[in-house]
Amino acid sequence: MDTRLLYLIALIVVSLSGWYYWHSGKQARLHTEHSNGLDYSAREIALLQTNEQGHIQATTTAQELRHFGQRDLTELDRVNSTWYQAGQPMAKLTADHAYLRDQAETVQLVGHVQVRHSRQTDASETLLKTAQLTGYPKTRIITTDHPVEIHNSQGHMFAQGLEANLDAGDYQLSRIRIQYAPAHRP
Repeated sequence: MDTRLLYLIALIVVSLSGWYYWHSGKQARLHTEHSNGLDYSAREIALLQTNEQGHIQATTTAQELRHFGQRDLTELDRVNSTWYQAGQPMAKLTADHAYLRDQAETVQLVGHVQVRHSRQTDASETLLKTAQLTGYPKTRIITTDHPVEIHNSQGHMFAQGLEANLDAGDYQLSRIRIQYAPAHRP
């Protein structure tokens, strides 16, 4: 076989390999551009958050996570989160979707949002249900302008909006309707 023919075949193979390599990288870049800046995604997420002393502050699970670096946004699907105080569960949050902004300083829960808040002093529990809720994990404050249902051992309340401090157990409600069960008398 002629040496020039071998060089020509080698040149064609190298050219085709280079072309394929170039276009496979270009496809990946195009995919990233079309996905609105999606940096990474993951499934079956489990998070454990502790403070400086190693005490548990929160646990969170999610079915799927997507992070968008350009917008500093993280999206979670099927979220379950438990917040702790003094090593004991204090509040449990569930939602269809969660959006974390500003390095998780603001968390927006959307779709079938439920918050169960337990008081350790009297073992009472309060259940909040709404369509959308914004939380601030560092201050443990939650707010919403959407309709809210609140159920506790004393009765049921319905409100148009809510601002609550989960640490203090203080709730501020807007446009309230209350249904209390009458006291049981022997």
